[in-house]
Amino acid sequence: ARRAAIAALAVGLGVSFFSAYRHRYLKGAILLASRLEDRDISERVAQALFTLLDHVQKKQPEIHTRLLLGSLPYLTAIGLRRPVERRLAALDIERLDRRERALRAQALATCRLHLGDLDGAEEAIREAPEELEPIIERWLSMSLSLIDAARGRSDAAIKRVNSIDTGSDPSLAATAKLVMAHALASRGD
Repeated sequence: ARRAAIAALAVGLGVSFFSAYRHRYLKGAILLASRLEDRDISERVAQALFTLLDHVQKKQPEIHTRLLLGSLPYLTAIGLRRPVERRLAALDIERLDRRERALRAQALATCRLHLGDLDGAEEAIREAPEELEPIIERWLSMSLSLIDAARGRSDAAIKRVNSIDTGSDPSLAATAKLVMAHALASRGD
Protein backbone atom coordinates (compact mmCIF):
# COMPACT_ATOMS: atom_id res chain seq x y z
CA ALA A 1 0.00 0.00 0.00
CA ARG A 2 2.89 2.30 0.83
CA ARG A 3 4.59 1.61 -2.52
CA ALA A 4 1.32 2.24 -4.34
CA ALA A 5 0.92 5.57 -2.53
CA ILE A 6 4.49 6.60 -3.34
CA ALA A 7 4.04 5.57 -6.99
CA ALA A 8 0.77 7.51 -7.18
CA LEU A 9 2.42 10.55 -5.64
CA ALA A 10 5.32 10.33 -8.10
CA VAL A 11 2.94 10.03 -11.05
CA GLY A 12 0.84 12.94 -9.75
CA LEU A 13 3.88 15.16 -9.31
CA GLY A 14 5.18 14.19 -12.75
CA VAL A 15 1.87 15.03 -14.40
CA SER A 16 1.70 18.34 -12.50
CA PHE A 17 5.26 19.21 -13.52
CA PHE A 18 4.70 18.44 -17.19
CA SER A 19 1.38 20.29 -17.20
CA ALA A 20 2.99 23.36 -15.63
CA TYR A 21 5.94 23.10 -18.04
CA ARG A 22 3.62 22.84 -21.03
CA HIS A 23 1.53 25.82 -19.95
CA ARG A 24 4.45 28.06 -18.97
CA TYR A 25 4.05 30.02 -22.20
CA LEU A 26 0.40 30.66 -21.46
CA LYS A 27 1.25 31.87 -17.95
CA GLY A 28 4.01 34.08 -19.36
CA ALA A 29 1.71 35.57 -21.96
CA ILE A 30 -0.98 36.28 -19.37
CA LEU A 31 1.55 37.94 -17.09
CA LEU A 32 2.95 40.08 -19.90
CA ALA A 33 -0.47 41.00 -21.29
CA SER A 34 -1.64 42.10 -17.85
CA ARG A 35 1.27 44.58 -17.72
CA LEU A 36 0.59 46.17 -21.12
CA GLU A 37 -1.70 48.79 -19.59
CA ASP A 38 1.19 50.28 -17.60
CA ARG A 39 2.17 53.12 -19.96
CA ASP A 40 5.66 53.45 -18.49
CA ILE A 41 6.66 49.96 -19.59
CA SER A 42 4.07 48.99 -22.22
CA GLU A 43 6.50 49.26 -25.14
CA ARG A 44 9.04 46.94 -23.51
CA VAL A 45 6.29 44.57 -22.37
CA ALA A 46 4.81 44.44 -25.87
CA GLN A 47 8.24 43.63 -27.31
CA ALA A 48 8.66 40.86 -24.71
CA LEU A 49 5.22 39.49 -25.61
CA PHE A 50 6.08 39.51 -29.34
CA THR A 51 9.36 37.74 -28.54
CA LEU A 52 7.45 35.14 -26.52
CA LEU A 53 4.99 34.65 -29.40
CA ASP A 54 7.89 34.17 -31.83
CA HIS A 55 9.50 31.63 -29.51
CA VAL A 56 6.23 29.72 -29.04
CA GLN A 57 5.64 29.70 -32.80
CA LYS A 58 8.94 27.85 -33.23
CA LYS A 59 8.76 25.58 -30.17
CA GLN A 60 5.04 24.85 -29.79
CA PRO A 61 3.15 26.03 -32.88
CA GLU A 62 0.00 24.23 -31.73
CA ILE A 63 -0.52 26.79 -28.94
CA HIS A 64 0.86 29.83 -30.78
CA THR A 65 -2.47 30.76 -32.37
CA ARG A 66 -4.31 30.57 -29.04
CA LEU A 67 -1.71 32.79 -27.39
CA LEU A 68 -1.85 35.30 -30.22
CA LEU A 69 -5.65 35.42 -30.24
CA GLY A 70 -5.70 35.71 -26.45
CA SER A 71 -3.22 38.59 -26.51
CA LEU A 72 -5.07 40.62 -29.15
CA PRO A 73 -7.30 42.72 -26.90
CA TYR A 74 -4.30 43.88 -24.88
CA LEU A 75 -2.08 44.58 -27.88
CA THR A 76 -4.71 46.43 -29.89
CA ALA A 77 -5.83 48.43 -26.83
CA ILE A 78 -2.42 50.12 -26.77
CA GLY A 79 -2.52 50.79 -30.51
CA LEU A 80 -0.36 47.97 -31.88
CA ARG A 81 -2.72 47.15 -34.74
CA ARG A 82 -0.15 47.01 -37.56
CA PRO A 83 2.11 44.35 -35.93
CA VAL A 84 -0.96 42.40 -34.84
CA GLU A 85 -2.42 42.60 -38.36
CA ARG A 86 0.81 41.25 -39.83
CA ARG A 87 0.89 38.34 -37.38
CA LEU A 88 -2.76 37.45 -38.01
CA ALA A 89 -2.29 37.64 -41.77
CA ALA A 90 0.73 35.33 -41.52
CA LEU A 91 -1.23 32.55 -39.80
CA ASP A 92 -1.74 29.51 -42.00
CA ILE A 93 -5.54 29.24 -42.00
CA GLU A 94 -5.36 25.63 -43.17
CA ARG A 95 -3.77 24.71 -39.82
CA LEU A 96 -6.46 26.46 -37.76
CA ASP A 97 -9.60 24.85 -36.44
CA ARG A 98 -13.01 26.39 -37.26
CA ARG A 99 -13.16 28.52 -34.13
CA GLU A 100 -9.62 29.81 -34.57
CA ARG A 101 -10.33 30.63 -38.22
CA ALA A 102 -13.45 32.54 -37.23
CA LEU A 103 -11.67 34.47 -34.47
CA ARG A 104 -8.76 35.22 -36.80
CA ALA A 105 -11.14 36.51 -39.48
CA GLN A 106 -12.94 38.77 -37.02
CA ALA A 107 -9.73 40.10 -35.43
CA LEU A 108 -8.01 40.61 -38.79
CA ALA A 109 -11.03 42.46 -40.20
CA THR A 110 -11.14 44.69 -37.12
CA CYS A 111 -7.42 45.50 -37.32
CA ARG A 112 -7.69 46.30 -41.01
CA LEU A 113 -10.73 48.51 -40.43
CA HIS A 114 -8.79 50.48 -37.80
CA LEU A 115 -5.92 50.80 -40.27
CA GLY A 116 -8.28 52.06 -43.01
CA ASP A 117 -7.88 48.99 -45.22
CA LEU A 118 -11.49 48.36 -46.24
CA ASP A 119 -10.63 45.89 -49.01
CA GLY A 120 -8.39 43.92 -46.64
CA ALA A 121 -11.13 43.85 -44.02
CA GLU A 122 -13.61 42.44 -46.56
CA GLU A 123 -11.04 39.86 -47.61
CA ALA A 124 -10.57 38.75 -44.00
CA ILE A 125 -14.33 38.40 -43.55
CA ARG A 126 -14.57 36.26 -46.69
CA GLU A 127 -11.98 33.90 -45.16
CA ALA A 128 -14.24 33.17 -42.18
CA PRO A 129 -15.76 29.70 -42.13
CA GLU A 130 -19.50 29.32 -42.59
CA GLU A 131 -21.87 28.69 -39.68
CA LEU A 132 -20.11 30.83 -37.10
CA GLU A 133 -20.80 31.26 -33.42
CA PRO A 134 -23.53 33.90 -33.08
CA ILE A 135 -21.31 36.51 -31.42
CA ILE A 136 -18.64 36.23 -34.12
CA GLU A 137 -21.32 36.36 -36.81
CA ARG A 138 -22.68 39.58 -35.27
CA TRP A 139 -19.22 41.19 -35.11
CA LEU A 140 -18.42 40.28 -38.71
CA SER A 141 -21.77 41.65 -39.81
CA MET A 142 -21.07 44.83 -37.85
CA SER A 143 -17.71 45.10 -39.62
CA LEU A 144 -19.49 44.81 -42.98
CA SER A 145 -21.87 47.55 -41.84
CA LEU A 146 -18.94 49.81 -41.03
CA ILE A 147 -17.38 49.09 -44.42
CA ASP A 148 -20.68 50.00 -46.10
CA ALA A 149 -20.87 53.24 -44.13
CA ALA A 150 -17.24 54.13 -44.90
CA ARG A 151 -17.88 53.56 -48.61
CA GLY A 152 -20.94 55.82 -48.60
CA ARG A 153 -23.46 52.98 -48.84
CA SER A 154 -25.44 54.40 -45.94
CA ASP A 155 -28.75 52.63 -46.68
CA ALA A 156 -27.03 49.22 -46.75
CA ALA A 157 -25.12 50.06 -43.55
CA ILE A 158 -28.26 51.16 -41.71
CA LYS A 159 -30.24 48.14 -42.88
CA ARG A 160 -27.50 45.73 -41.81
CA VAL A 161 -26.80 47.37 -38.45
CA ASN A 162 -30.51 47.41 -37.62
CA SER A 163 -30.65 43.65 -38.28
CA ILE A 164 -27.92 42.88 -35.73
CA ASP A 165 -29.00 41.89 -32.24
CA THR A 166 -26.48 43.61 -29.98
CA GLY A 167 -27.95 41.78 -27.00
CA SER A 168 -26.09 42.40 -23.79
CA ASP A 169 -22.76 43.17 -25.47
CA PRO A 170 -21.96 46.82 -24.67
CA SER A 171 -19.03 46.91 -27.12
CA LEU A 172 -21.22 45.69 -29.96
CA ALA A 173 -23.94 48.20 -29.02
CA ALA A 174 -21.38 51.04 -28.98
CA THR A 175 -20.06 49.93 -32.36
CA ALA A 176 -23.62 49.88 -33.71
CA LYS A 177 -24.02 53.52 -32.64
CA LEU A 178 -20.72 54.39 -34.30
CA VAL A 179 -21.77 52.71 -37.55
CA MET A 180 -25.12 54.50 -37.48
CA ALA A 181 -23.36 57.84 -36.93
CA HIS A 182 -21.08 57.19 -39.91
CA ALA A 183 -23.98 56.10 -42.10
CA LEU A 184 -26.14 59.09 -41.18
CA ALA A 185 -23.22 61.48 -41.65
CA SER A 186 -22.51 60.07 -45.10
CA ARG A 187 -26.16 60.81 -46.00
CA GLY A 188 -25.90 64.28 -44.56
CA ASP A 189 -28.41 63.58 -41.74
